[in-house]
Amino acid sequence: MMDPPGLKSHTLMMVDKESEKVKWVDALNELHRILRRNKLPHRTVFQVKEILDSTLGIIKNALSAAVIDPDRIALGTEEGLYCIDLDREEIARIGDGKKIAQLEYVPEEQLLIAITGKQRHLRLIPVGALDGHDVEWIKVADTKGCATFCTTHMERAGASTYFFCVAVKKQVLVHQVNRTKSRHGGRQVISVPGVAQCLDVWADRLCVGLPSLFYLYNLQGTCDPICLVQPENNLSYLYHNPMDAFMAVELPNNEYLLVFSQLGVFVSNQGRKTREKEVMFSAAPLAVSYYDSYLCVYTESHVDVFEVTSGDWVQTMNLKKTKPLCRDGQLCFSQATEVPHVVYLHPVHRREMGVRVAPPDHPRMGSLRGSASTMTRARRRFSVREQEKQSKGADRRSRMISAPTNFNHIQHMGPGELQKLIDLPTTAQGVAAMEEKRAWVKSVKPAIPNQQKRPAPSIPHGPWVSTKTSLTGSPDGSLSSQEHAQGGTSHDDSGNHSSPRHSIASNNSSNLSTPPSPVDLTLGFGDDGREHFSSSYESQS
Repeated sequence: MMDPPGLKSHTLMMVDKESEKVKWVDALNELHRILRRNKLPHRTVFQVKEILDSTLGIIKNALSAAVIDPDRIALGTEEGLYCIDLDREEIARIGDGKKIAQLEYVPEEQLLIAITGKQRHLRLIPVGALDGHDVEWIKVADTKGCATFCTTHMERAGASTYFFCVAVKKQVLVHQVNRTKSRHGGRQVISVPGVAQCLDVWADRLCVGLPSLFYLYNLQGTCDPICLVQPENNLSYLYHNPMDAFMAVELPNNEYLLVFSQLGVFVSNQGRKTREKEVMFSAAPLAVSYYDSYLCVYTESHVDVFEVTSGDWVQTMNLKKTKPLCRDGQLCFSQATEVPHVVYLHPVHRREMGVRVAPPDHPRMGSLRGSASTMTRARRRFSVREQEKQSKGADRRSRMISAPTNFNHIQHMGPGELQKLIDLPTTAQGVAAMEEKRAWVKSVKPAIPNQQKRPAPSIPHGPWVSTKTSLTGSPDGSLSSQEHAQGGTSHDDSGNHSSPRHSIASNNSSNLSTPPSPVDLTLGFGDDGREHFSSSYESQS
């Protein structure tokens, strides 16, 4: 049933009498003899391989998925979007936890398209979000309550142009994918006669499925829409027995396979039935998917596989309660063993794996007990990627503009002159006088808001004429830069008189004032007790 992990399916039959048991055993043995005698070809198309099991709790509410690369898948759940790294066995939550009902990846555009939230908006998600980058989810306008969407590409001037079509009520909105900030544009509106149930697109032809009907539209608007179910021919019974539209498949020679909830019919591009043969289902289908000329029909108890060109049944997979998570059905949600699994349908005719599967030598843990034996299962142990959150927060903080805190300039190592040191008061009397003078200036000059700071005047070398002029407040209410530097450092160094010179580049986060003046000055006290100003060169001399 699933390999890996080597799960097998067992069907139990109960009869009332021993004679009935013998009849059933003989009938089944005869059936096997007939199969071996006729040498029927081996027609297995898909092999089921387990990707995630019930140990990963998020898969129980899985709704959609997309294969990013063989090592990564994006999983949409009721709780939001997750990126699962199958190689590193890590899982990371992406976005704000909105429900992801449908998900599709466009690798050429590095873009995820998803139906999100309870209101079912269509959003475009750059694939960088899966790597932990802080990118914006782009909401597509007027898509509230959308039913489904699909993507296509057309060749224009030698280059591929991608489009996505989204069904909203009785309209289909067509947008072109581009490289602008919004990642889409060129909106086109197509009116349909009812509420669309499914969308399929091939190049520039869009097929819209309605109850018991399919319409074919040209995206370039060069012709009128065509109804693929004409009532005047032998398809009229579809009108009298309403059926849900599941999917349309394009076949060679202008032929289409229209899949409804009860059967599949072959029609021409003019809406006329082309074959008497119809695709009949063994049970009521819950969903369908199409991949590489094979149609998978998902029922309550199993999955049937049909070859669409001939319409023949080729395989049945014993996977009950299974539904596809993506359009092509590569990833499916299954409850084959009464517990949830995410499985990968691997085409046996392809050697390479589309998704990384646990290797045979993977550590095996746990057991699945059968009636007579015990089979070991290979289980992955996933860890939550917390590092991404921490690095993401640090990256966001580094982009915020703010002043440094607890910064001290120790030594200038670069070329050129950065800042000259300033002589600070070295006596307790000088510190007290400086604090008193600064408090007096602040009380005299109140703050004047909304004025620009005037540049500090250029001061020539030599003795100052007056000390009062240098203590004048700036227009914004703060002291001049040299007085501010003087007061701030004298306050910090008042308890330590052993060092005669200190740097003024200390920038405390609580001290919001203007930076030091480009003209570097020092403030000293003479032997006579009067303060006077001199340049740093003079103080050194």
